[in-house]
Amino acid sequence: MEKRLKKLKGKKLIAVMDDGEAFLGTLIDFDKDTLVLTEVCEGPSSQIEWSSLDDEEPQPEEGYGFVDWVCVNLEEVIIRVDHVSRLWPWKHRKEYFEDQSKKRTPTYTRTPALDMLAKQEEKEEE
Repeated sequence: MEKRLKKLKGKKLIAVMDDGEAFLGTLIDFDKDTLVLTEVCEGPSSQIEWSSLDDEEPQPEEGYGFVDWVCVNLEEVIIRVDHVSRLWPWKHRKEYFEDQSKKRTPTYTRTPALDMLAKQEEKEEE
């Protein structure tokens, strides 16, 4: 796990908490108990509107979510790992979503970050 999180250090990710709140921020540090994010926005993961790139029904593993993020006026947010239910890398598809509503911001794909990193590691090892 530590090896995978090291690859996310300095990158934006989304931490979805067990109470449904989601935090979008840059991972600046972590240990076995905590994640430290900076430049943080907060939003409810329960209000995600899912859509797919081809405007059809989203597939179970592929799709993009939209959330109205609220910027948190904090320099850093420290998150207890035992309260995190999911982690996703931030993927902003600005070129695709330019024609979409300006009020909605693409948030993340449904593929969990650590699964994506595992796939990348497998490719690198080949």
